[in-house]
Amino acid sequence: MIPVLRSIDSLLNRFDELSQRHTTLVSNFDKNFTNIENPLR
Repeated sequence: MIPVLRSIDSLLNRFDELSQRHTTLVSNFDKNFTNIENPLR
């Protein structure tokens, strides 16, 4: 049971990291390309 919990925990951590990177990407896009509609939203 413990290995399953560990793998779930690691998956959640990866997902959290990815979502943070995506948020950064979207905000950087907004800053750098103000005259283009953001395709990442």
